[in-house]
Amino acid sequence: MGEVKTNKQDAQDAIKVLLKHMNIMAPGYDLGVLMSAMLEGEHRTIAQSFMKEINQFLVRYSEVGYDQRNENSVKFAKDVKALDAYFPMI
Repeated sequence: MGEVKTNKQDAQDAIKVLLKHMNIMAPGYDLGVLMSAMLEGEHRTIAQSFMKEINQFLVRYSEVGYDQRNENSVKFAKDVKALDAYFPMI
């Protein structure tokens, strides 16, 4: 495989696709299972980097405003932030 080159727009486009799939409320459509299975097959450094970015997202998300629709998500993000996790690049 050749080198993958991305830019900010590529990442934004990919996130839009992911969020679109998050909006599917079909029984048996478990995106979390698919994401986990795919991450297990990745190089361990890539998996570490992915989890670092998820953690960074949650730390930032812990500061957003919320209402009843996303209250538990923000509270969960605050719990993750309190962990003060560290993901070294190895």
